[in-house]
Amino acid sequence: MRRLTPLLLFVAFALLYGATAAPDVGWGDNAEWQFAAWNAGLSHPTGYPLFLIVGWLWSHALALFGIAPARAMTLLSALFGAASTALFATASDALLRRARFSIAAGPRWAVATVSAIAFGLSPMHWAQAQVAEVYSLNSALLLLLLNLLWRGARPWLIALTLGLLLGHHRISWLWLPPLALWWALRRRADTSPLLSRRSVGFAALVALPQLLYLYLPWRGPRTAYLHQRLTDATQLTLYDGSFAAFMAQISGSQFAGDLFNAPISQQAAILGQQAWLNVGILALTLALVALIEPQGLRSSDRLLLAGGLLLTLLFGLSVSFGDVATMLIPAWIALWLLAALALAWFMVQMRGHSRRAFFLIAALLLITQRLVSIPPSQGDQAAPRALVERLIAANPPEKAIILSNDRDEMMPLWYAQFVEGQRRDLLFAFPLLLPELTDIHETVTWAMEQQRPVLLSKEMRGLTTLWNIEEYDGGLWRVRGPAALPTEEPMQKSLGGGITVLAWTPSMEVGAGEVTIDVLIQTTDPLPETLSFSLQFFENPRDASGLERQPLGTKRAQDDIAPDPIFPPSHWPLNQPLLLKFRVEQPPMENAIIYVWRLTSYINNEGEIIPVGENIVLGFDGRIE
Repeated sequence: MRRLTPLLLFVAFALLYGATAAPDVGWGDNAEWQFAAWNAGLSHPTGYPLFLIVGWLWSHALALFGIAPARAMTLLSALFGAASTALFATASDALLRRARFSIAAGPRWAVATVSAIAFGLSPMHWAQAQVAEVYSLNSALLLLLLNLLWRGARPWLIALTLGLLLGHHRISWLWLPPLALWWALRRRADTSPLLSRRSVGFAALVALPQLLYLYLPWRGPRTAYLHQRLTDATQLTLYDGSFAAFMAQISGSQFAGDLFNAPISQQAAILGQQAWLNVGILALTLALVALIEPQGLRSSDRLLLAGGLLLTLLFGLSVSFGDVATMLIPAWIALWLLAALALAWFMVQMRGHSRRAFFLIAALLLITQRLVSIPPSQGDQAAPRALVERLIAANPPEKAIILSNDRDEMMPLWYAQFVEGQRRDLLFAFPLLLPELTDIHETVTWAMEQQRPVLLSKEMRGLTTLWNIEEYDGGLWRVRGPAALPTEEPMQKSLGGGITVLAWTPSMEVGAGEVTIDVLIQTTDPLPETLSFSLQFFENPRDASGLERQPLGTKRAQDDIAPDPIFPPSHWPLNQPLLLKFRVEQPPMENAIIYVWRLTSYINNEGEIIPVGENIVLGFDGRIE
């Protein structure tokens, strides 16, 4: 039965992960892996050729049975995740065999099984097994390597596995120093399977899998989505095949700006939260015991696991990109292995019923804590497919460029184009598609220069400060050109905060209906990200003379422009005319009354309204100041 335990774990977790895996195209990187693997194309840095090659073989094999590439790639991650869980059990068993204390086979496998189940249920590992991603394969390779090391496998097999691990994901390079230290300590003990006079041959076998990166210059020029036609004379090229492009791809140099870019306290809080979710207080305590108890681990194994853990956590402290939490999984692997050893050590200290009771209580607590923090199932994920269907059904103009502020939102549409062949004439673009496209405004500017129809994937009210945008079908918005700037009522009034009102277009009609008021401003200072503008409409029976020094009367209507999170005021260009478009519901009034328009700005700090600058009267309907 013990020999069947890893197989049973693999089957059980493959069914669990497969049942909760995304059924169709996903968002962002998940969609990218789905279309990149199917096309034998390139992905974002650092390349991941092993995953793409395996993904191409797998997705094309499953296509013979009618399984779509998107579903095939999520199932591949589920299988790698299940393999990681099974390998965790065998790695735990191998580690316990090497411990300084002796534990019988039955209790040893009981500990290995419980710790593997707890690790398999950890939220981040489970979440990555539900979507098309590279992290499940990374976990499987790391655990396979630990198995080979601790079981004394042949050096050539260890070398090839290490090479595949190092070639798959850059996070695995953090384990290279502790692996080298483990080798050095075992060599001194003259018992290491890596002890060989053929060190050059071993190094060559480690280097051999790195040749997989030749996939990048081979497939880069042949990847359709990296070379898209812009005009009859120009082409969008995202990988030019040069040596510089190759080095940038494998090094991930574009992420250098995320190094040491966030406060250490903020990153430490993230690490603490992730450790609590993925390991828990009991397992963390057990891991600490394993590290400090001298009669548990061998020194070489202690340094290997502690070194891999420490370097992974230090990496987590130093980077601030969005998916850093996924890269911490190797640290949780180390902690769970340490927890397994400590659990076994405590069992050895006990006898009879006490041992059984302790084990059952610990196992129950370890697994129960995982069950209360399981990740949401992706089995009913339908939003990416709904987005594809909505945008395609809107029937955008031929050769239109459709823009989003969010790369994640565009990747399902690339899948629809380059896997399913839908609307290949369209171009779906986003900020940082090219390095110079730093925000959505720069992206719109670039798109308009291509002399093609330009649409937005959703409403982006902040862009109306610079662009004339009209509602289109299916939730799309058409960019017609630069915003039409008002000139009817020029003025030079300071709103404060570096903002000057240059002009406005008043409403000259009296009566019911919606009134559109355009206000032209310019700012010399960067604006707060959360700045709002408010236009208020008053009725006043008095003469307009000196109105700014008197009460404005009764407020009848108001429109506020809240900060657009897609293109907030902090992103607005300086010293350039900016258009604020207000829509006010104008109530019926008598012709004899003066109608007053007042402009103000403020910051809404969790319900507290903080005025910014001055309140200024723009003018009056019927009698313009």
